[in-house]
Amino acid sequence: MPFLLITLFALAAACAGGQTPAVETSVKSAPGLLHEGLASYQKGDRVSALGLLEEARQLADTGPAESRTRYEILKALAAVSASIGDYEKAEQWLEIAMNWRERYEKAALVDLSDDRMELAGILEWRKDYERAAAVLKSIEQQYVRQPQGISDPRLADVLGRQAHLFSAMGDKAAAAVYSERSIRLRAAQLGEWHVWLTNELERLGVYALQARNYAKAEEAYQHAVLIRERAQGRDHIDLVSSLDGLAYALYGQKKHAEAEQVYARLLKSWTGTAGIEHPMVILTLDKIASLYRDWGREDDAQAAEAKAIALRALFHANGLVRQAGELIRQKRTKQALALYRKAQALTDPNRMEHAELRKKLTASLAEYAAAKPAGKRRSAPAKASR
Repeated sequence: MPFLLITLFALAAACAGGQTPAVETSVKSAPGLLHEGLASYQKGDRVSALGLLEEARQLADTGPAESRTRYEILKALAAVSASIGDYEKAEQWLEIAMNWRERYEKAALVDLSDDRMELAGILEWRKDYERAAAVLKSIEQQYVRQPQGISDPRLADVLGRQAHLFSAMGDKAAAAVYSERSIRLRAAQLGEWHVWLTNELERLGVYALQARNYAKAEEAYQHAVLIRERAQGRDHIDLVSSLDGLAYALYGQKKHAEAEQVYARLLKSWTGTAGIEHPMVILTLDKIASLYRDWGREDDAQAAEAKAIALRALFHANGLVRQAGELIRQKRTKQALALYRKAQALTDPNRMEHAELRKKLTASLAEYAAAKPAGKRRSAPAKASR
């Protein structure tokens, strides 16, 4: 809930900055209760926060109708209600807050855009997609209708929210269209190589892949890769999400050779950063096997699958070894030995990936193998006397 959380943090900051100081007296005030309510929310105590904010609202209603504290309390009530999943109540509080601004601040629709963005978010959480789409479309139209044909710089945010909404509605093609419009505006504002574009480009890539528009996805992910390379270097781990999407987009277009190169780079990045047995290394090998099989390279597909299987076994075996080590520390040697043997059974003497672990397991089993307890020695029978 980004917009509502921003509202709460902004209100809390304003209170902390002295605009609504805590009142150190037995006399309660609406600003003081608002401050206490926001403080409770920040501590995670939503029930107390709602109670304090409701008390603040009732107290504010006895004061001047034009006091902006009324609006701030209503916005806080909307945000906290949404945070506990009471979206119906959150919508009601937000509507009352907007009505207050229209009446006492003569706020026009364009002035209420931020509040209406929050309303669209609440409607989306309620799965009232049609109303949410109508609200966002209205904001878009207000932002476009600026003097001299210059669109409001916040239009990119609205288009991004529309993309997210259409994605939630299942219309991935429309989501991609709105996402692309948002990126074009953002690039015009920040420059086409600004790092802030990468997340939006990756979202566009996801929408395009889901819509099976692989060429558009390739374009988006390639742009994201180039931005990250310029900002962070070719080998930075942050590139993996863009590389993964790019490889799949190429695969979807049957550009097998290009996809193979990107997957190889992705595999190298995961292996170098997280280690050979990391689950993402295994998952990447599965994808490479799928690529090879689609390409008609069955032998290579089977080799990639075999390596993935070996690494899964290695991951499992290492987990058992860690558990056994904990049992050794607890002096539970018998149970530890059982886990060591189970780990050893998972390994394959013919796989080089398992060689190091097998060597360690052999040493551990030799070290901790329980010696048979010595039995009581029997005394020799007495010789029979003649």
